[in-house]
Amino acid sequence: MADSQERTAKAPAPARKADKGSEGGRAQRPGTPPALGRSGNLATALIGAHACKPKAMEAAGAKGQEAAQGKPLTISKEAASLRPPAKNEFGMFDGPGGSSTQPKVFVAGGKTGSAPVHWSGGNGGTVNQVVGQIDLVAPVIEAKDAPSDKQQATAWIRPGTGTLKVTRSYVGVLTGANNSWYITAKAVARIDSHELLHVASSKGHHDNFVVALESKVAQYTGEAKALSSGRTKAEATAALTKALDWNGSVQKFQQADIADNTPMGAVDTKDLASPTFIQDRGPQTVDGKNYDHYVAVAGEPNPTPPPAPKAPAK
Repeated sequence: MADSQERTAKAPAPARKADKGSEGGRAQRPGTPPALGRSGNLATALIGAHACKPKAMEAAGAKGQEAAQGKPLTISKEAASLRPPAKNEFGMFDGPGGSSTQPKVFVAGGKTGSAPVHWSGGNGGTVNQVVGQIDLVAPVIEAKDAPSDKQQATAWIRPGTGTLKVTRSYVGVLTGANNSWYITAKAVARIDSHELLHVASSKGHHDNFVVALESKVAQYTGEAKALSSGRTKAEATAALTKALDWNGSVQKFQQADIADNTPMGAVDTKDLASPTFIQDRGPQTVDGKNYDHYVAVAGEPNPTPPPAPKAPAK
């Protein structure tokens, strides 16, 4: 699964008038989607009053004669403010932790449902967790002083502690009407694929940083696997704490997740440049209903305009 420094992607060129004969010669009206700097996104962050989530990028642009003339979505960049979890008696992060903008396991929760897209006031096209989100049960360290002058003190992790869990899932958007937006089935599928890029990115950082930390925890869990160091319990505990680097590893995961998955982070920046990304075709009429924005993918035609009213018989 995320986020206040805002920087808006380059604005699209001013809309041009339709050529004669296209769409009845109507002037094209530029789309004016809201900025993405709010809770919820096709991609995202995690904990806090102002949680930042990965979101679907928003469509912005003029209505075009053909599919190729749609404008790609724009996103406002958000800066995540990392909120570290509380610490246990050993100074190690414990409990939920994440950012300010939302056992050994990564849970890919997949698509949990569909709702009107967040650009139109719903919560569709958002990751359910904030960027950097991770749930922790900090290691509880047990230790013994050196039993003799020829032996060292020992410290180990109590079984059942020292666990980390990262979950990422998302809410899709509705096919068709999303309040004042209309989203085609192909665009819905493309939005889903964007959300899955955020899920995959978080899993990659989990595998890079969290899995290695889980291996360290397993290495020292239980008295039989105790680390030996120093003469006192305090010295052995300090040595084990340093060997684990629990806090440092958690922060590395969070920082990497935030860098990639905040709005207009690495994932959004790369996908926005893709020629397959969704486009806003501006105002269109579908089945007799007018929509302010028609979202489709490259190659899809615009809806067929309604027939002109017949002239009254003379």
